[in-house]
Amino acid sequence: DVNCNMVIVQVRRRADVCYPSGMGEPYMGGLTPSNFNALQAMINAAHDTTGGKKRVEVHCWSVAFKTGQGEVYSEHNDPADPDNYWVTRLGSTSGSENGDGAFDPGHPKCLEYLVNAHMDLVTNFDIDGIHYDYIRFEGNTEGYNPTSVARYNQRYGLSGDPASSSEQFKQWRRDQVSGFVRQVYARVQAVKPNVKQSGAFVT
Repeated sequence: DVNCNMVIVQVRRRADVCYPSGMGEPYMGGLTPSNFNALQAMINAAHDTTGGKKRVEVHCWSVAFKTGQGEVYSEHNDPADPDNYWVTRLGSTSGSENGDGAFDPGHPKCLEYLVNAHMDLVTNFDIDGIHYDYIRFEGNTEGYNPTSVARYNQRYGLSGDPASSSEQFKQWRRDQVSGFVRQVYARVQAVKPNVKQSGAFVT
């Protein structure tokens, strides 16, 4: 009635979801029943063109990196196991973690997981787009996951923690975020090139 042709609906909040996740991410709270496939219900309603109704696009709003220190966070938060320690930090050795348990795309295994979590939406649901929220580090002191810092130091022949003010390290962190978006985009183009990508950005 108001000529809206798309909805952007949050379906992945803090590594919890409102659909059956192929990655095993838990259902978010507040659903009735607790395993309600709200995403499929929205797609069914929005794509229904019976009786002359117009098709409405469904774009899936996903908080890209935050975990809320929930179930997924607890599965990948062992500092003694670098391959399975994915949280971003404010300093790789002595710094604290992000308060919301945000994952660090500079960790290759974490990056792979995040890409697969978003491709799960593309491959298993007839969605029209993915909309990223918090698609960034939340402060210039973040991005110090130990594995990411080790990769950075190896790349540039350095040691220790890079200064947060380093232009080279700033670019490194931007590149890790961009790498996530590029990987999802390339894989979307291979399977469903009609699916769009957008974001909620802070400038």
